Amino acid sequence: MKKLLKVLTSSMMACALALVSLTGCAGTPSDTMAIKTPTGTGSSTQTTPGTNVEQVGLTAGFELSHDSGFVDNDKTQVNIYDYNYYYFNEQRATGADPGAWYVSEKDALDSYTKLKYREMAKQGSAFDLNAFELEYGSWDYWKETYADQFYVVTTGCTSTNLSAKTKQKYPTAVYGLYQLRTSKDLNDWVEAGEIDTHAIMAEADGWYNRTPENCWAPEFSRDPITGLYVVCASTNSKSGDETTEYNPDTTGYFGYVQEKWDRMNLLIAVSPNPIGPYRFITAEEYYQNVAAYNNDGTVKTVSVTEDGKTKEMAIYRDDLLDDIDGDYKSGDIVYLTEYKDGEFLNLNGHKVRKTTMPLNFGYYHEKLKEAYPHWWIEDRGIWPCIDINPVVNSKGEIYMYFSQHTSSVIEGNHVWVIHMKDWVTPDWDSLTHISSPSYSIIYNDGESADTQYYITHTKQPDGTYLTNTRGERKAFAINGVQGYYMGSASEGTINEGTFVIEKDGWYYMTYSPFGLGSRMYSLFLAVANNPYGPFIKLPEYSPCLGLDKVENGDYMAGCGHHSFVWAGEELYAVYHCFYNPVNNNDANGNFLGRAIGFDRMGWYDYDNLTFGDLVDQQIEKDLEEEAQEDKVGYKMVDRNKEANDDFRVTESWIRERFVECNNSFYYGKDVTEIYRENDIIPLPYGNGPTHSLQPLPEVALPDGLGNVANDDDVHVELIYGDQDTIKFANDGLVTYQEWSSDFELAGDTQAKQIKVKLSWDTPKAIRNIMVYNSREYEYGFTQVKSIVFKLDRKPTWYPEGAPYNDYCYIKDLKADPYGWDNTNFRMRKGGSAMANFNEIVVSEVIITVSADDKIDVTLGKGLVRLSEIYIMGKNA
Repeated sequence: MKKLLKVLTSSMMACALALVSLTGCAGTPSDTMAIKTPTGTGSSTQTTPGTNVEQVGLTAGFELSHDSGFVDNDKTQVNIYDYNYYYFNEQRATGADPGAWYVSEKDALDSYTKLKYREMAKQGSAFDLNAFELEYGSWDYWKETYADQFYVVTTGCTSTNLSAKTKQKYPTAVYGLYQLRTSKDLNDWVEAGEIDTHAIMAEADGWYNRTPENCWAPEFSRDPITGLYVVCASTNSKSGDETTEYNPDTTGYFGYVQEKWDRMNLLIAVSPNPIGPYRFITAEEYYQNVAAYNNDGTVKTVSVTEDGKTKEMAIYRDDLLDDIDGDYKSGDIVYLTEYKDGEFLNLNGHKVRKTTMPLNFGYYHEKLKEAYPHWWIEDRGIWPCIDINPVVNSKGEIYMYFSQHTSSVIEGNHVWVIHMKDWVTPDWDSLTHISSPSYSIIYNDGESADTQYYITHTKQPDGTYLTNTRGERKAFAINGVQGYYMGSASEGTINEGTFVIEKDGWYYMTYSPFGLGSRMYSLFLAVANNPYGPFIKLPEYSPCLGLDKVENGDYMAGCGHHSFVWAGEELYAVYHCFYNPVNNNDANGNFLGRAIGFDRMGWYDYDNLTFGDLVDQQIEKDLEEEAQEDKVGYKMVDRNKEANDDFRVTESWIRERFVECNNSFYYGKDVTEIYRENDIIPLPYGNGPTHSLQPLPEVALPDGLGNVANDDDVHVELIYGDQDTIKFANDGLVTYQEWSSDFELAGDTQAKQIKVKLSWDTPKAIRNIMVYNSREYEYGFTQVKSIVFKLDRKPTWYPEGAPYNDYCYIKDLKADPYGWDNTNFRMRKGGSAMANFNEIVVSEVIITVSADDKIDVTLGKGLVRLSEIYIMGKNA
């Protein structure tokens, strides 16, 4: 249930601050408005010998009334904050495995325009605008309802007892999948899915189970060509037989618990609008949005003869030619796919209907059927999958990343990728294994392979099966070659919740190890220079968002399965987290569930790591383990200590994998041009998980507000402090994990303070400032000694006739006391000293943090540090 929030609104705050400016908090009006000079030699003024920096003391001008922005972090109390400007991860929105997306006005207009064109093309002269708008809505409706909003879908389903309203509107619906919510700010969510608040409409004649089962981990996407919105996820299929493309159930044939996962399959569903209903994809459902039509509404085709055989090919709609790969112009005939007997086939020539799964690996992939054979039905494979992540890269190529799930054939969750020719056509030959739990990397050359243990089932005379969970070691090239073993404590037996983003030609794969019940279920990191890998895991930089694996913590945990969402120029991680970060189980041991949280992501390259550096480190560790295994005669991971007959890697062979990549279909046989071994590779980091007030995404802030502390025209001068750390003052990185601890603005140990000035070429209208605390307890502060503002103009709210001299200040700004744990000498990362105030227009801000105000003045030898400076404002 959503907590009741007592909100101090902007108008209330403005009135309150204006009143305080007139009366003061503790004293007469004349005391409050007493002007302190900006220069002088008194104790409140700091000087810097040998510089020309204009000197301003700890106080100058009038005292600026402000609000601290504190919330009551104790969940038993009411949280008080202004939700127009800030968010707080309160665990208010229940949900697991969130898939998030942001729909801009531009994207909404593109989708609307293409939908309208589709209907005009299909209906020809019969098209009626009023009827179209009655069914789909007008552009004004779309703009108001769908544009400039975040969307999230989460694990789960409805019952089969849908509401009367839904059944009347969608008579064929039998249940809904994946709750769908919308938000303007990622913080406050409203249920919005068309099928009783859920996204996907299940119908009785589909390939999926008649009652919802294992409905997990949905992800959002949008097809830039058709404008369709896409939800990908996993669910159980019906139990089939030799006549169906989906497998029969293995339950009941043996007593091994893993068989309950054997029918989990990936799904794709599409909708012309973001809230649905999404329909399970078929060739008809997809290609009708791409194909050209004749005036009578029939599909426009052209005859094509290949190898003496003639077939009818549907062609692309004329208005989409600018969106597809190729140099086409209006009127060009561009083949779409075969149209046979009134039905679209996919690009592999297969029918994709309601009864056929679009990603049916165990039915179509011959190498998988060989490596993971169904143990009692011929010519099938058992290969359940979950956690699908659709990626459309900068080339417009579609990739599906997902986890092969533990099953009755093999244990563990492993990550794979497949290229899609389009949204209904898998490129089967491109299927590539890219990650296994607790192994540092997976290499593929199409021929070499390491062994792994397969579960075996031997049929007995009475028809039952004898199961051996450590049954047989086998090697198949499709599984690839494993890099060095990091130890089971590194990741357990699970790699799942994968999300891949491409940036500047680099592919960043984040994933979650250990399993959803672990407090360390976080965002771990691997990188590659192409979509197939090899993906190099970076344990020293993992998690990039999640529980501090060195200091642990008592405020956020289980922050794993996630999605990334671009909101304008900002990147956010939307993840689920525990309700109780210390013990997420009730008194009876029942799991308490998960809620949605989010925090900013960023990129840094302070370590100057090149891709070649990462490759060299990987090779060194791989060869070390190879030498050790040669010495002992068995694989380091093998509990049975059997003879090591795995593929023998060499340095030259490994380097070839990074030149040719894990799948040579990407750039042919030579991808030297993407190796980029000497290029520095920026790494992603998360400013979280946080349990403190944070500024909303800039797309959600009113009046064009944003962080002016990192505007292009900002200048940062360090009056007192370590000059080598000045770049950390406003780099956007809130230090969190241990590897980031050095990336903080450090003070001057002799002066025992930080004094830093920010100035701008263009004056800024600001209403907030946040000075983030250090991640290190020994350098953290309890308050900011002083903030002095040089005003560009007199505030509009300033009392008429009161003395004024172009300055104002805040003294002794308290840091959020929840930001540290005195009992365990640890910081709760992401906390700040924050001030909200009436808008002022400034040209300079000077911040002073004193070592005398440290959390523990006996630690750190007079050194105080801050993590980041954020100032909410805009150009005046």
